[in-house]
Amino acid sequence: MSFSGRRVSILRPSNRRFSLGKELSENELRSETHRQFRSAHEGHRPHAGLDASRASTAEWANLGQGAPEADDEIEGSFPRPTSIPITSAAREYGPTAGIKPLRAAVARLYNEHYRQGKESQYTWENVCIVPGGRAGLIRIAAILGNSYLSFPIPDYSAYSEMLSLFKNIAPIPIPLSQSDHYHISPDKIAEEIARGTQVLLTSNPRNPTGHFVSSEELAQIQDICRDRATLILDEFYGGYNYTTDCDGTTLSGATNVEDVNQDDVLLIDGLTKRFRLPGWRIAWIVGPKEFVDALGSAGSYLDGGANVPFQEAAIPMLEPSLVRAEMKALQHHFREKRDFVVKRLNEIGFRIKDIPQATFYIWLDLTALDPPLPAEANISDGLNFFNALLTEKVIVVPGIFFDLNPAKRRDLFDSPCHHFVRLSYGPKMDVLKKGLDGIERVIRRARGEALKAQWDDETVEAATSSGCDAQYDALDIMAWNIYRILNYTTFIVLSVVLFCLIVLTPADAIYQCYVTSRLTNIFIISGGYIVTFILAALIYATRIYTNRSALAGIPKAWIPIEKEDVGKSVRRLVVEGLARSAIVAYQARPRDTAADGDTFADYPMLLIDRDRPPWGLVEHPGWSSPASPDLPDLPYRTVIQELPNLIEAKAVSLAPPDPFLTATRSFDPSSPGAEQSIPDTRVVGILRRPASMGVREYLHHLTSLDVIKPPEIGAEFIALYERARFSPHELHETEFRDLMHIFAELLRGMKSLDTHIMDDIYAESSHGESESIIGPSDEEGETDTMDFRDDSEALSRGRSNSLQPSNASTWERRSTYTTTSERIPCLASVIDKICFSKMATVSLPTVYFFLPPFPSFPHILPPHNAGSLATRHISLLNSVGVAQRLRGSGRLPNSSKPRHAIHEVDPAVDGEECLHDCASCTVRYPAKFDVDQEDTLYGNVNGWSTHLLVATGKTDWVRDVADEEGSVMEAIEKGGLEPSNGKLKLSASNMPVPDEYHHHDSGKQPTTVLLLPSFTIVDHVTPALASDLIKYIVNPAPTTTTPLGALPEPVSAPTSDDQPQQPPPIADLLSQTPLRSRPCPHAAVILLCSQRTRDARCGQSAPLLRKEFERHLRPLGLYRDLDDERPGGVGIYFISHVGGHKYSANVIVYRRRDLEWYRKQDGKEETSAEGEEGAAQGIWLARVRPEDCENIVRYTVLKGKVVKPEQIRGGFDRERGVMSW
Repeated sequence: MSFSGRRVSILRPSNRRFSLGKELSENELRSETHRQFRSAHEGHRPHAGLDASRASTAEWANLGQGAPEADDEIEGSFPRPTSIPITSAAREYGPTAGIKPLRAAVARLYNEHYRQGKESQYTWENVCIVPGGRAGLIRIAAILGNSYLSFPIPDYSAYSEMLSLFKNIAPIPIPLSQSDHYHISPDKIAEEIARGTQVLLTSNPRNPTGHFVSSEELAQIQDICRDRATLILDEFYGGYNYTTDCDGTTLSGATNVEDVNQDDVLLIDGLTKRFRLPGWRIAWIVGPKEFVDALGSAGSYLDGGANVPFQEAAIPMLEPSLVRAEMKALQHHFREKRDFVVKRLNEIGFRIKDIPQATFYIWLDLTALDPPLPAEANISDGLNFFNALLTEKVIVVPGIFFDLNPAKRRDLFDSPCHHFVRLSYGPKMDVLKKGLDGIERVIRRARGEALKAQWDDETVEAATSSGCDAQYDALDIMAWNIYRILNYTTFIVLSVVLFCLIVLTPADAIYQCYVTSRLTNIFIISGGYIVTFILAALIYATRIYTNRSALAGIPKAWIPIEKEDVGKSVRRLVVEGLARSAIVAYQARPRDTAADGDTFADYPMLLIDRDRPPWGLVEHPGWSSPASPDLPDLPYRTVIQELPNLIEAKAVSLAPPDPFLTATRSFDPSSPGAEQSIPDTRVVGILRRPASMGVREYLHHLTSLDVIKPPEIGAEFIALYERARFSPHELHETEFRDLMHIFAELLRGMKSLDTHIMDDIYAESSHGESESIIGPSDEEGETDTMDFRDDSEALSRGRSNSLQPSNASTWERRSTYTTTSERIPCLASVIDKICFSKMATVSLPTVYFFLPPFPSFPHILPPHNAGSLATRHISLLNSVGVAQRLRGSGRLPNSSKPRHAIHEVDPAVDGEECLHDCASCTVRYPAKFDVDQEDTLYGNVNGWSTHLLVATGKTDWVRDVADEEGSVMEAIEKGGLEPSNGKLKLSASNMPVPDEYHHHDSGKQPTTVLLLPSFTIVDHVTPALASDLIKYIVNPAPTTTTPLGALPEPVSAPTSDDQPQQPPPIADLLSQTPLRSRPCPHAAVILLCSQRTRDARCGQSAPLLRKEFERHLRPLGLYRDLDDERPGGVGIYFISHVGGHKYSANVIVYRRRDLEWYRKQDGKEETSAEGEEGAAQGIWLARVRPEDCENIVRYTVLKGKVVKPEQIRGGFDRERGVMSW
């Protein structure tokens, strides 16, 4: 397949444009609309006019939105639901891949319409329901591995924007030409695949051109892509097909698929376009099962799945005959609207060369007007035409929107889509008429057919209101300058005249007094005028001061920085502050720094001094500064988490070459891999860090081997590492550099093993290499003898580890939950093995027994430890004998202390993390959530042998679930049905009920049950079959007291009539009942008591704990929702009252011995032994809080250990042979 679960390398397509122009082109300088478009795209702002409030209303005619009319006014179309019933199941979370009935209905529709007579048919497993087409495309992009994805342009405008969100995809556009009618040629597709394209995405029929790829050419394209590339077909417009005389025939690539699970073809469709229900957001993806499984998983963290009530309501709409009639009515109606729109456009003057044969779009060429528009009209491009239509309250989509990144072109006028607009005839007929009338008025006005005065008024209004063209701005500036000069000149002239008139009278009086020698009068007249002038000046100054004081008290939205407003020093400070703010704001905007660059020659105030940036030193705890010269934008925790792996890699790299390979194989020095030596796996086993070993213990281990020198450097490093790794406070840069300095010193000080230690290793490993090796065998106890041989088979079997280069990242880390596959020579040699990190299983004829767990790190046993070694051998044999006797009796001992039943975590083995609650948990119980903290929990519960969970689809029940009338619980509890193999614990659960449950009367409703600890699912259980359930399913099932892996004792033929007969096999029992069982796919289940009717605390705590458990299981890939039947993982179920609600929250964990048991089947149909044996452990915890969930997942669910012994109420361990009831 073309998707990958692990993205090893991320493709980072560059958006850098070389030889960027500093200035806009002359065309764009003359068009304000184009400058607005470029600014809107670069700043991530919506373009003016593309406003959701301007939909098709009484005022606006929206011919741009790609939505069909949704009313029930089409003749022959079935009526849409006006109300939707919501069932109790629809109130729960739905499966992220969609409910099974809807998926089955989609598969049936495709088989009926496109797969008639074909051997390979779609099933519900080939369908994924998604909340809309965009969500479906995003899911597909999320599951694709690193790949080159090609898509033709012009096409759906959201393709490039959605694909750019994912770094694993490099979008490659395929330009199509108008001259060949935007034809997608199979030869072009073959050429793109030969260039390296791995994924091909296109719509068919095609948006916006209205063309489509014929069935014959589509079959050729699918043949070309088969086994070479993944083909994604957007078929939302497949129902709008006008080429078959509107007989209801739809277009789909499903017709040409050979094998539905092998052809990498993904088909996207939904209710949006074909069924005219865009508001429902129900769509689907049809493709191979492997893709669909991945799409369902991606939905759990992307969109959460589609609306369940709408999914249920959509099922009856997908009846194939109903869909055929609906498509026929749809095609007739929209073909009439297409013909009407084309006719009106021809009358307006548009010459449409390609009449659309599909979709409901017209790709309108604005240069195809006859007669053409005059050049001064300036509406022959899509943007200006769109802007002109806004004055008529008509909306279309400029064609440049369907180009690839048009705003990054040097000149928008160079785009091949620049002179197009997309016009939709999806709205109602009255909206189409209104929109076409507006288009006609704009065209007539552009040709000058309206009154010239009206044209002049509109031109002036447009120029002054929105500045449609730069020439109007220049005229305005020129007029303003002339007005200002005339104003100043007139003011000065009038002021001079006024001054002369005022001075004329006193000047004449003074002159007459001077002539008549009346000097006293001169002083009186002059003094009076002087005093009057002074008073006038004082009054005027007071008035100015009062006005300025009043104005200064009014808050202003701006800062006065003009020269005449403030002093020079103040203005300089203001300008510097504003410049700093401008730099910070500009540099903080979302952008592509590689494409934009950091130099702004035209804007000196935005230039940055890298040595002294205006924002100063930026540092956030946990991250390095973006201006750091060597560590820019580095998250410290990401590095710190890798330090133990790097230490292990360094330690493993110190292992010497394998002398066995050196002696048995010859290498060519001239070969490319001559310098790459194969490390000695015996030494690697000592230097490796087991999965369960903490970093502190690992460093102590390396120090004891004299690998770390000096030893003090290890202690210094572990102190800094543990603080950085587990402290709630993030590191600062200086602390991080100190830690890395010590880390570097630690790596430099690591040395190879001493010779005396190497001698001990070789002496220990030389014993038993050519002896008989007894391993996991069949019931006959076959053994396998191995000697040294030179062939590769003996070599591969003579080593316990795969031979790989000495790179720690490539050494396969073993799980502590799986049994080892190594074959061991004898019982004593097991103890002499270097690595004791697994629980070894030894198979002997007719008897299975288990070795107790050993320390999880390798030990070197020097010769002077021979006495302790013998002691360990004796104790081991004694424990094995006890285990053998217990399994022979078929009973398990009861443990008197919780630590005897369930292992507790050990910081020395499990790391210091086990001592700390979750630091990132934000979920909290309500303030008055009080539970009993005094009572002793352990030893006060009644155990059970089997646990039966009955699916009800509900999270709360009546007080006693046996009182549920007509339920399986009532039939078992009140019918007196008791199993013969011990006490049965009966619980109601929120497991989903089958679809048939809702189609039967009460008392006859079939449901599903889960039997534990056998991990068995029984389908279609009715109250009438409750006795069969107990007799044929529960009674033969293993119980909590059944030893894990115990074999039935051999039974010989009876010697007399009164001798007990052998019980019939399970297969014979099942042949006597209609019930059928199957293995539960989960590796573990977490059961949460949620019965609010018994205690409100249970109803409050269970949803909160489920949310927290889900948060920690999802990153591990282990979370399984209620309908997720993928093998492995952990299921979380709500169950009814378990007892002890005053100790809320109660959590019961059932886990298998091997969480990856299903992988051992190797593709076989039969279930593995681990799958048949059921749960190895059951652990009942109480007083659980949300902050406990992380460690419960990490240690209890994954490792079978108890983190807080005071929380355990009981449990069992079938593997160790103990129980704690």
